[in-house]
Amino acid sequence: WLNRHRKRSSFRAGAGTISSGGNISYDVSDASRHTVAYIGPSNELYVATSPNTLPLQFAPAVDESTPIVCAWCCIRYPVQSQKLYLWTEESGTIYSRTSTDEGVGWGVSTSIATGSKPCAVVTRDNLIMVYWIDGTAIKGRIEDAAGNILEATFTAVASGVDDVGIACDERVLGGGRRQIILWYVASGTLTAVYAFNGKTF
Repeated sequence: WLNRHRKRSSFRAGAGTISSGGNISYDVSDASRHTVAYIGPSNELYVATSPNTLPLQFAPAVDESTPIVCAWCCIRYPVQSQKLYLWTEESGTIYSRTSTDEGVGWGVSTSIATGSKPCAVVTRDNLIMVYWIDGTAIKGRIEDAAGNILEATFTAVASGVDDVGIACDERVLGGGRRQIILWYVASGTLTAVYAFNGKTF
């Protein structure tokens, strides 16, 4: 399951051996810094950042010198920033972290909720919208750039969600209106829902 964001690019590289149950996450900053994260065969998280320079030099992601071990990952850049956001699924809990050195080291993790397979979008207003699977539902929460919770845990999709991964992004409509699109799989069918506020789909 590939979680890819914002810009199409000719950037290519082999990421190494990936866990059979894990995923790949990718984002590119406004300064064209490309970051790829993937889950290794022992569920260790690897991250690499490059300005279109090959080959990528992947290294284990560490949290206060301890390697991050997780089942799922999502990585995002805010607008006009080189800080990285990371969300992981670890033993059935969703965690968030940030990095100021392009993913070499990560700050202290924050527990968000129980669940699996997180995805996130950082909007053009730098609102942080995080979604994850909880049973057959999709839950979410919304923060501002300072980490203040604007919307505590809410239900984005009530039921019928397959446990195979989700994806989201922001799109711009006519008149400059913005809308969040959330993709998921329901009974084997790829499904998309939309919300102007990131909550009411």
